Amino acid sequence: MHYPDGQPKRISIEYKVGVDARDYSEVAKKEHLKPLELELRKLEDKAEEIHREMSYQRAREEKMRDTNGMYAFQILDHRCLILSISQRAPIPASCGLLCCQSLCSPHLGLGRSFTCAPSSSSDS
Repeated sequence: MHYPDGQPKRISIEYKVGVDARDYSEVAKKEHLKPLELELRKLEDKAEEIHREMSYQRAREEKMRDTNGMYAFQILDHRCLILSISQRAPIPASCGLLCCQSLCSPHLGLGRSFTCAPSSSSDS
């Protein structure tokens, strides 16, 4: 944009949400609160806001944990599937994937139609 004086203009916008946006002078007038009572009201509102935010964050964390767990089991399932398909080829003991045999056990509730088992070859 071109400005008449040739200088760029800077606009600052400040917005407030939650407790910060509330006009406590109006609350004090409406409810006839003393200064100390008004400060207590502000603190109470702030504590409620923090509690709501913590509850929201806890719910988000739980959802993310469930999502991550689901993906971890899907990856594990794919590894176990690859291992069960590749039973014909010898798998070196240093592969690190043989450890998933214990993770694919039925007691973990994966409930898949395949199981991971170490290669029956005597190389490992």
